[in-house]
Amino acid sequence: MKITANINGSNTEKIITFLADVSTAEIGSVKLDDTTTTKIADGNQYFTYTAQLVDKNVIQ
Repeated sequence: MKITANINGSNTEKIITFLADVSTAEIGSVKLDDTTTTKIADGNQYFTYTAQLVDKNVIQ
């Protein structure tokens, strides 16, 4: 997965890998980052989502 972080106007991109524990992981929310909901599957158009992943063991 490629992650882009913006800190004080400076962007950096890193490739990262998550090791999930499916017994404690859950999806907090998923949001489509676009107003277009229909696109052509041509290899060039894509959707971007923002997802919040939560570990059930974390106390908030």
